[in-house]
Amino acid sequence: VNLLTLGLFAIPGSVLSIGLVRFWNTPNTCFIYATPALLILGYTAQYCAVTTRLSVAGLMMIPVSLDEAGRLSGARWARRFLRISVPLSTRTLLCAWLAAYILCLRDVPIALMTAPPGADPLAARILTLMANGAPPMIASLCLIMAIASLIPLGILALVIPSQSPT
Repeated sequence: VNLLTLGLFAIPGSVLSIGLVRFWNTPNTCFIYATPALLILGYTAQYCAVTTRLSVAGLMMIPVSLDEAGRLSGARWARRFLRISVPLSTRTLLCAWLAAYILCLRDVPIALMTAPPGADPLAARILTLMANGAPPMIASLCLIMAIASLIPLGILALVIPSQSPT
């Protein structure tokens, strides 16, 4: 799985998009091809390497003794994961989500090639307007994109308290 996610991250977004379109553009899978689900699949495939590595790093910092205590009390793996590991690594998981969000927000090849007709993501809309659009419109869309990337960062900074060095 590690090698697969790293390989998907290394593949250019345009090549990954062509593969997704080729795979899902059939009469039987048209229900996925014509929806934003294909865009989400593309982003997930492209950036799962980043999020998995960040998430695993956060989960590895949890002491094994806590998991062992849960196992001795009779909790199954899913319950131990949801009740022990996730609450203790919330900060890391939120940071992994933020990293994936910002990478997906700026991604153009996947957005251009897999978005359904008439539903272009912001990065694709900005790129197409740069060829023949009005500069004030392009500047305002770029500002919206910058704000869209800063809002989750600001919310996470307010929600997650900073740790003071001890």
